[in-house]
Amino acid sequence: MVSKKLIEEHLISLFQALRSSLYSFPSRAKRYVFLLRRVSMKYRYRLPREMKHSFCKHCYTPFTPGVSCRTRIKKGYVVYTCFSCKKLTKIGYR
Repeated sequence: MVSKKLIEEHLISLFQALRSSLYSFPSRAKRYVFLLRRVSMKYRYRLPREMKHSFCKHCYTPFTPGVSCRTRIKKGYVVYTCFSCKKLTKIGYR
């Protein structure tokens, strides 16, 4: 059995690697998002909010406002439009 502390440390290291490779290696950043989700689903660990809302749930592209997504505020939601798959992600802010 793997402890929650170990899972959390692994997810944090993956997220830091994702942030560091975001601009220089976009395909590697996409792979880190895939691994991040895969580890969290395997061990049934809920991702923290800042990790969960930092990538597209349809194509795993990391959100970078202006570069990989469009950000708009509409009626109590922050709406991210992914440039690679053209899907919307709504996040409530109230």
